[in-house]
Amino acid sequence: MRNHLAATAAVSVVLVLAACSGPGQADGTATPSATASAPESSTGSGPEPHSTVQTCAGYYDGGEYSVDHRVTTWGPQLDALDEAGAVEVTVVRDRLSSLLLYAGDEAAPALEALRTPFQDALTGGAGDPAQAEEAAADLRAVCEDAGYELAG
Repeated sequence: MRNHLAATAAVSVVLVLAACSGPGQADGTATPSATASAPESSTGSGPEPHSTVQTCAGYYDGGEYSVDHRVTTWGPQLDALDEAGAVEVTVVRDRLSSLLLYAGDEAAPALEALRTPFQDALTGGAGDPAQAEEAAADLRAVCEDAGYELAG
């Protein structure tokens, strides 16, 4: 299973790097105009955080393709993953990590707590389904407190 995860990670990195290079840059070298046109960040601390409502929309919106649907589907199975389940849990962990990149101070701790059992399931130990369920409930409370209207 570790070989499969390592191969999946390697393929993902190659695809991301290939997507980042523009037309005519297959060798990965940057043109002078590409490096000169990069905007300077005034703070240098990273991207501007999204509001909690925006972060919650990123988590809940999408129906069966939402992060929430994947969390509720795979969270209960964290303690006994097969190879296919490990791939799905990797997707969940990575989508939570993507949300964390832009999460503000209110949502970030809840997202980090939710990502932890998925990460634990992938790093050789069994993830804790109860921890995932509790963290998902905590995120839901953060979203409701911020004014995000949950469907249903």
